[in-house]
Formats: sequence, C-alpha cells, structure tokens
Amino acid sequence: MRVMLLGQSLIQREICRQGWPSMTAIAALLRRADVVFTDLETPIDGPSAGKPTRSDATLHRAPATVIDCLKSLGVTMVTTANNHAWDLGTGGIGSTIEALDQRGIVHAGSGRNLAVAAASATQRTPAGDFALAAAAAGAIRPGAAATTEHAGINELRRRADGTLEPADVDRVLAAIGAARATGATVLMCLHNHHWE
Repeated sequence: MRVMLLGQSLIQREICRQGWPSMTAIAALLRRADVVFTDLETPIDGPSAGKPTRSDATLHRAPATVIDCLKSLGVTMVTTANNHAWDLGTGGIGSTIEALDQRGIVHAGSGRNLAVAAASATQRTPAGDFALAAAAAGAIRPGAAATTEHAGINELRRRADGTLEPADVDRVLAAIGAARATGATVLMCLHNHHWE
C-alpha cells in the first residue's frame, strides 16, 4: 500500500483553477498513491454553515470547490479535527462533512456528536483498508468540541497539571483499536497547538 501524507490544507479559494508551476507533476505523483491524506484546516461555507465564530484575520472558510481541487490533485482522505473546524460554528462542521461526503472524500475528526466525531473512518483500496482516527488538542475554543448532543470536533484535552484527560485518551485509543481490529492499517492524526 502506498500512502502519501501532506501537510495541512489551509486553503480558502480554489487554487487549482489558476494553477501553479509543477501542479501537474505534483498531481501525477500523488495519484500514484492508494491513499493521499491531508488536514483540511478550513470549514466549508455551504448552505448549512453558521455565522463566523471569529472576527479577525484568523477566520478561515472556503467554498466547496476547494475540496474539488484537493480531489483533482489526488487527495482521498482528510482530518477535520483542528482549531479552525468551528470557524463557521456547528453548521460549518455539518457543511464541511456534507461537502466531503458528496465528493467521496474519507474523513474523521468531527461529527454531529461525540461518538461520530471520535470514530475512525476507513478507505478501501486495492492494497487493503486504510483507516484514520483523528483528534485536536490546544487552541480549541469553547463550543467547538463535540458532545453527546452537539456537533463539533474530537478534542483531546490537557488538564491543568499537564496530563491528558483520561476519558479523551481512552476514546482516542478505542477508535484506533477498533479500526485496527478490522485489519486496516491505521493512521492517527493529532492536530496539536500545545507548542511546548
């Protein structure tokens, strides 16, 4: 199985339309992989997106065409657990998931409730199954984390003494274990803002 891991895709416009030098060569390289993963660090501004939860230059949002661009480059899988996933509120979480589902991009890390946000997602390939478990830590604003009744991201919290919240660790490890039990190769992505 060939897996390519990209950095974060913090794009807010459809960059494929204008192109850039070596775009064709990069896409050809990525398309040789069974799985191409990236961190989609921008919510999709679709019909169900909410009002912005930020009012400064750190607000990220993009049209659904950015997903078309990523797909045309060869991206097959993304994490949606990061500190910008909630920039358009819980509606933005839903709008992003809807756009990814419509385009057949496998994703993990956010969802309509905590159980969905914490669950791994699997991509089937000719070389076998590849699963993603995802969470985010640090710089997660109040209201962004998924709960049993609230859409959001799978947050891995750090306690005041610097240790990780045991329930969050157990949830992440359970998702990894459940994916591995299916025989899939598993990637765990943690979008982390605890710089130290």
